[in-house]
Amino acid sequence: MWRIRPAGAGARLGALALVVVLATGLAAMLAGSRTAPPSPATDIPLAAVPRLDRPLRLAVMGTSLSARYRWPQALAAKLSSCLPQPVVLSVFAEPGVGSAWAAGVVEKVARFAPDLVLIEFLANDSDLRQMRSVSGSRATHRGLIQALRAGGSNPAIALMTMNPAFGLRGLMRPRLGAFEAMYAELAREMGTGLIDVAARWRDRLRTADHAALLPDGLHPTDAAATGMMLRAVVPAVAAALAGAWPACASLEP
Repeated sequence: MWRIRPAGAGARLGALALVVVLATGLAAMLAGSRTAPPSPATDIPLAAVPRLDRPLRLAVMGTSLSARYRWPQALAAKLSSCLPQPVVLSVFAEPGVGSAWAAGVVEKVARFAPDLVLIEFLANDSDLRQMRSVSGSRATHRGLIQALRAGGSNPAIALMTMNPAFGLRGLMRPRLGAFEAMYAELAREMGTGLIDVAARWRDRLRTADHAALLPDGLHPTDAAATGMMLRAVVPAVAAALAGAWPACASLEP
């Protein structure tokens, strides 16, 4: 006969800790959505891309926020419009993965010999179920940047914050803000670019319907994601290209 045994003290404490973390995250999320003033995007420029006599290679490394959307393809098409050569895009992204997964594929990315690399893994690194610390994520990302630079193509690299999370998905990511701050610190430390998409999302969501733009609390609609990403990423990348290709200076999202 099966019997239900009462939970031990350790299990009860673990459950209590999870409740406290979730409650704290909910309180912070609700308070922030009501009172936080709009914060300007804290972008850091990408390194300049030198003139090439071959197609431009663009790599995107990330989560479902890149894998499930058409914004990478739309970005490549937009960049092609100001370049005399085509853009070759390769997306290294999967749903549910974080920077630890990226460490296992970074050599493959390096073999692609990208000229530009866009990186976003905070949506999953900050998920409580991943059990990642901010410092651990920082160390992994530092390794990714070093491996990409050691690959030979010396790409211009940008870290990207992405959209906020709400509801249950937001509760599972109570430290997302701390991870975003880490990206800014790491970009300054390592000399990479930073594209602060999250700040633009927060500004828009102050007056927009969260449920309409992010139906499940984390994943935007494709139209919303593509529009926001192009508005944030096109100017940042175009600035990195404009020195070698002046026509890109006037590129609009």
